Amino acid sequence: MSNHLPSVIVFTQNEKLSIDNSIKINQSQAELKDDLSYIKLFCDKFVDEIVKSNPIEWFIYDLNILDENEEKMLLFNSYLPRYLYKNYQNLKFIFLSNGNVFGDSNWNESTEIDRHTPTDYYGKTISAGEIYNERIWTLRFELYDKDSVFNNFQGDKVYYGAVDKKYTLITETALQDVVKGLINNYTEIREGTYHIIPKDTQTEYQLMHYNAWNTNSKPYIERSSSSYPINHILKTCKPKETRKLWKFAGYDIIPTFKELFDNV
Repeated sequence: MSNHLPSVIVFTQNEKLSIDNSIKINQSQAELKDDLSYIKLFCDKFVDEIVKSNPIEWFIYDLNILDENEEKMLLFNSYLPRYLYKNYQNLKFIFLSNGNVFGDSNWNESTEIDRHTPTDYYGKTISAGEIYNERIWTLRFELYDKDSVFNNFQGDKVYYGAVDKKYTLITETALQDVVKGLINNYTEIREGTYHIIPKDTQTEYQLMHYNAWNTNSKPYIERSSSSYPINHILKTCKPKETRKLWKFAGYDIIPTFKELFDNV
């Protein structure tokens, strides 16, 4: 990869996702509209110009849209990644997916090869956007977002964290490292789908403590149970390949979530 010219186009809404030698395109920058004809025009003009003007080798697609507009979700989550894959046949793709393709149930612990059972339209569109073909690597994960878990504790209020509500989260830093490692070592990873998960699961109770340690306030966190014990628990049926991806990301062994959290 060139040290000066971009070789990656990153489609993302995540402002913190930063990949070396890349051009980032998000929804607002490209002024993307939820209209099929406009998306085609956008790709044929704007994206095509970037590809022709720069030594682009990769597409990273992370533009999954959760919106009230179902047509918008279908266009961005399903149609656009497939359109890009079809029209840029000389480029390699990384599709960033998530556990919503498996739905949300009390027993849901899913591996890479389990059948998709999405329970909402968002999950269905993500599932339809996944492509199982050459030139594409699909990475599924659940991304840690401290703002959505619990960032700002106030006063001495008692907060309740469920000990039976579990997550297999990774941090944005870890995701970046895995993606960079895959790009730099892709010839050693066969094409396919992988779950990027830490060594352990974390409960909501643990996550609230992690966040409390990272704030000036010290709230009291009470252990509790949840009416929905398990969210998306991702497992892997490809342990050797998954370990290899983590090693390419700089980890000799698969890290625990606490280790990932401490590196943020």
